[in-house]
Amino acid sequence: MTTKENVSDELIIVGGRYGDLADRLKLLFEQEMPIEGKDVKEKLGGNLIYLMPTYNKRDPYAVGVYTTTKKQIGFLWTYQAYAMRQWMDANKVDSVKARICKVSTKYGFMVSTPLKPLKLEIKPYCSMAVDLDWASHLPEVSPTMKNQSLNVGMLLLYDALTESETWNDSLRNHIENLLEDLAYDLSAQHYEKCMELYYMMKGSAIVEVREYSDKLLYTLIDRGSTQRMKWWMENCLHSYFRDVREGSLLKIYKVANYTLERVEELLHDAPGHLFHIYEGNRDDFAAHLYYAALPPTLYNRLLTLLAVREAMMAENNDADINDEEGLSETDIRIRNSCVLLQEEGVLRKKSDWGLIMTAMNQTESLPHHDTPRSFVKYFHDTLLVKDVPSESTVSKMVGKIRGMFPAWKFDDTDDNVEVNRRVNVSKRFISAIRKMT
Repeated sequence: MTTKENVSDELIIVGGRYGDLADRLKLLFEQEMPIEGKDVKEKLGGNLIYLMPTYNKRDPYAVGVYTTTKKQIGFLWTYQAYAMRQWMDANKVDSVKARICKVSTKYGFMVSTPLKPLKLEIKPYCSMAVDLDWASHLPEVSPTMKNQSLNVGMLLLYDALTESETWNDSLRNHIENLLEDLAYDLSAQHYEKCMELYYMMKGSAIVEVREYSDKLLYTLIDRGSTQRMKWWMENCLHSYFRDVREGSLLKIYKVANYTLERVEELLHDAPGHLFHIYEGNRDDFAAHLYYAALPPTLYNRLLTLLAVREAMMAENNDADINDEEGLSETDIRIRNSCVLLQEEGVLRKKSDWGLIMTAMNQTESLPHHDTPRSFVKYFHDTLLVKDVPSESTVSKMVGKIRGMFPAWKFDDTDDNVEVNRRVNVSKRFISAIRKMT
């Protein structure tokens, strides 16, 4: 598959659900059919907009989108904002006029076109003059999640779109597989290839393929959403860390005389202060990584070094734990598992310890605790685990759980994302114990 320059005047507006016209747009996004043409002007009360540079703490090239009444309705999609800012600088203008021509109600974004053709070359920026030689002499770099699958998937879809004359199961499967794999990757590595596929799908003679084009665009956009980044941290990054820890990469680094101190020294020089953000505000790390748009080489080196560091720290903790006297083999496995979950960021809420207590009580072969006081005392005094919450915090969560693990329901929420997160905390805990047997 050979990529082409992505030149387009189709400008994507995102973030409408949170802008100054959120209430009005929410009603539009609840409609079933896309809104196009004259209906856009009628539904919005006007379709003329202004694109202007604006402040965003994560995106240094942010472009805000404003109505003629000075209301902000969102942002130009970050992967287009860089090209727009470059064009504005080159042409010495402070704003660009455009018209909204479509509202994708199903996927929550809007499409606009400038009043005068710009022919922007759409490509992600290379983050802030980064040092491309940073960490260039690592003994090995571990490929990131789904990287090879993404490359193969895009090639297969490209061939299928080129060769297919009618809609078929193979074509649908290639599209769905690519959509699934894209969610695992926060780099800008595959953007240009994906946009080429998007334009191919949008212009396809096959109706079903054209209908999928908006879903591909939405999947690219949604990687920057708060909910998707939270999911990426809890599922993709921690799974990647676990794979590195259980593989041979740590041994390779140790043979190459890499110590924890040496790894951290490299990470302190990571581009965009990403290591400092990872340590100081882990909940915000994925967002900063996404907006940094690192070249693939730096993206892979950064995640590799973070994974090696986590593996080294876990190994050091394991050594400390195994030196403890008076603990049974089960005690050591339970403590190791809790320490691992703390390092992975899985146990990130104090109330999550109530999930651990209930999972232990509902799992054969693990110690049973009749009261939160007994549970807290066991972890704090016997296992010497740090940051164990108060018994009242544990008790509140235990009291909300209904059913047998893992088919839990909760009195305080029926949100599927949060329910799955809570269940996955306990699943990860039980899985870690069994792997240490």
